[in-house]
Amino acid sequence: MLLGVDARLPLALLGIALLVPVLWPSFSSMLAQWETSTYSYGYLIGPVALFLLWRDRARLAAVRLQPAMVPVLLSVPVALGWAVAVLLRIDVVHQLGAVALLLLLVWSLLGTAAVRQLWFPLAYLFLMVPLGDSLIPYLMDLTANATVRAVQASGVPVYQDGYVFSLPSGNFEVVEACSGVRFLMAAVAAGAAFAYLAFEANWKRILFITACVLVGIFGNLLRAYSVVMIAHITDMEYGRNHETFGIVLNGAILLLFFLVASRFADAPAAPGSIDAARRAAPGPELRHYLPALLVAVVVGLAGWLPQSLVARAGEPSADELLRAFPAAVAGWQRIETDAAPEWQPEFAGARARRVERFRSADAPGTDVDLAMADFAALGEGADLTSSLNRMFSPPWSLLAAREAGAGESARREAALQSPDGQRRLVWWWYRVGGVWTASAVQAEWLTLRALLTGSIPVREIVAISVPLRGDQGTAARAALTAFARAADLPGAAVP
Repeated sequence: MLLGVDARLPLALLGIALLVPVLWPSFSSMLAQWETSTYSYGYLIGPVALFLLWRDRARLAAVRLQPAMVPVLLSVPVALGWAVAVLLRIDVVHQLGAVALLLLLVWSLLGTAAVRQLWFPLAYLFLMVPLGDSLIPYLMDLTANATVRAVQASGVPVYQDGYVFSLPSGNFEVVEACSGVRFLMAAVAAGAAFAYLAFEANWKRILFITACVLVGIFGNLLRAYSVVMIAHITDMEYGRNHETFGIVLNGAILLLFFLVASRFADAPAAPGSIDAARRAAPGPELRHYLPALLVAVVVGLAGWLPQSLVARAGEPSADELLRAFPAAVAGWQRIETDAAPEWQPEFAGARARRVERFRSADAPGTDVDLAMADFAALGEGADLTSSLNRMFSPPWSLLAAREAGAGESARREAALQSPDGQRRLVWWWYRVGGVWTASAVQAEWLTLRALLTGSIPVREIVAISVPLRGDQGTAARAALTAFARAADLPGAAVP
């Protein structure tokens, strides 16, 4: 009788183990992201959830097993959404869907009353999903701006240019690792478990987790400010290699916060009798397993859907990759060079990519770089709209990004900067099955529509870039517009 709850919880754990192979595309992608330092806390979420279940074993043992059909009904749209997200390689969506399907299985087997007792350990499993990527640009903005304001308030002159700022002692740049998303997500994960253990009232738990979010954000701002000021005061002798310092400082902040919060913790409830609970709990009957069996069937059918569509459609052949890369552009000459272009976007999971430079025949000083990447619709990690597909790679950094234009002139636009002060302007689009779009949502819809009609479309990102100089970008936009029209890319009028 595992955890003192008869056969119910062990059967739920067994059901989860049986569904994991079906949902493996989601869990393998989570494991790959846990291997990065940003989401390494993901390895601890499952063990912590099991510990919380064990801690509440007396209460769970006395809950009467009542099979639930509601999760069976919910599993149908969730399983379909999971299958579609797997097809389109939308990692966050299918990862959340996989966890939700496992929890629906537990709900269907243990019943609503048991899930009311289990709600926090079960909901805690959603923290396995790496959710911080979408926060990185906003946290980088906040870190850069707040650090500059704090340095100025300290009486040190500073000049800011996007994520790069200069002090009399040297230059600093806010990169993704400085965003603080790692500390923020770890603080939330640790704080949620602490809140459940320390407080009985849900409003206290919610308040504490909210406080953890604030501690995660302001702790990182303190780290960034401290690093800059230490480097400045020591004339750049200390502070450059600041990773260890940041880990120690953030750990100390979180530990101090937990120590202070522990003084306000509720008194622990008296543990119940597991033996009495076992005697009170009725044994499960065969009918209790029917809802869980139905959920498993739904998940199994959803797992079969991606493979079925792949077998029916087939992947595009190798000779189709980058088939639309222009052999020539009227009025522009391809520049042959052995050196790699200074601008190199990052295309995670692309099967093929090219970056080449073209020079205007009418304006010899105008060069435009053209980059294209081809993505398999169903290849491992081939997410066309992933946040990992970026229009820059180190040492370049992002100054600003937006969607510009409308209709046929719609495009995505980014301004980049290198540590030596160079700037570039980038326009880019998605192309799915020959259809151009600047919308990530529309790109995924075009992919899904093609898959449902029995074909896997060629999916590409197309980007063009020029140096950006101090003319408010007018000349750069004019050059990109001229090249886009000559290369038969979506035309975009100069704003």
